[in-house]
Amino acid sequence: MPDYQTGDRLRQEGAEVTTAVIDSPGSEEAQAWWFLDTLVVEHRCAPGTGTVVLEMTLPVGSAPPLHVHDDLDDTWYILEGRMVVRCGDDELVVGAGHWVSMPRGVPHTFRVVGECEARILLVHDNASFRDLIRDVSTPAPARVVPSCGFR
Repeated sequence: MPDYQTGDRLRQEGAEVTTAVIDSPGSEEAQAWWFLDTLVVEHRCAPGTGTVVLEMTLPVGSAPPLHVHDDLDDTWYILEGRMVVRCGDDELVVGAGHWVSMPRGVPHTFRVVGECEARILLVHDNASFRDLIRDVSTPAPARVVPSCGFR
């Protein structure tokens, strides 16, 4: 029986995918980075799907500048924590269990609020944001939010 925890039967060139790709917590195959003040873990998806799933742990106060994605919808599910989300002229407070989807081309930002960090799962249909993270981040030797000294 194959070990689905490590996804040992991944697609070979030209072969049909017939095995699930499953990441377990702490999987050594999932890559992790320190991106600005956040911990980012890339979860593996079935080859050829084009789906990118990133788990981000963001400290209280974490807030990117107002920005626009021209080539992807910024979509995530909040696992833990609370955030103020701004999309266009709308501003909402969201928390664990909320699904947030902001359309491409619309200026948006967020800020982690409250007393605890936020943990979200980003789901994108292309790798543009993931590639940016890989280009400007530092590999995370441990899956913890960087210390204040790192920020």
